[in-house]
Amino acid sequence: MSDLIEQGLQFWEQQKYEKAAQAFNDYIETYPDDPVGYTNFGNLLTTMQQPEKALNFYHRALQLDETHAPAYYGYGNTLFNSGEYHEAIKQYTETISHGFEDGDVHYMIGQAYSNLGQALMALVHFQRSLEWRPDDTEARFQYGLCLSKTGYVDMAVQQWNHVISEQPEHADAFYNLGVAYSYKDDTEAAKNYFSQALAIQEDHMLASHALKQLVKNQQNNES
Repeated sequence: MSDLIEQGLQFWEQQKYEKAAQAFNDYIETYPDDPVGYTNFGNLLTTMQQPEKALNFYHRALQLDETHAPAYYGYGNTLFNSGEYHEAIKQYTETISHGFEDGDVHYMIGQAYSNLGQALMALVHFQRSLEWRPDDTEARFQYGLCLSKTGYVDMAVQQWNHVISEQPEHADAFYNLGVAYSYKDDTEAAKNYFSQALAIQEDHMLASHALKQLVKNQQNNES
């Protein structure tokens, strides 16, 4: 990796965005036919919430090398952040077809499909993400959500239990376990999970509402 690219990445990590931009610009001026400089500059601009400028840099990178997978991935991320999920999926698919496939790409495709309400397609990609990175707690949590949405509640419960075994402070996993046990008509277990979610995050509105509703239903049934 070029010293200029390395410097730019270091400045970026330190949130010194102007210095990072200068380093990437210097690389582009030195190597104008290398898509790497344009791709990194595009990624930086995406972080700086300048999507239109970022897309111009990805376009230039792909003009120079239409097989440059990192440019497709950055392009996809920019479109995803702009809510253009269908188009983002196309770019992520191009990323894979040009030889760059890992857990991150499949996770982002899963997120895009999830945001489009296509839980079954999202499920497939979260599963693929976990095959690449079985220790990715957030991918596992999202996988559980998709399993639940597609009717596989027991399998979802297994995934969320795995999540809290690795991340005991994951309030949303406890909340969703509560929802699952509510569907199973196991009120006490559901109340316990909602309470644990609130113990972790006291302003968890969904858990608070669900717990109050369970208690109210219990009181109505007993009266």
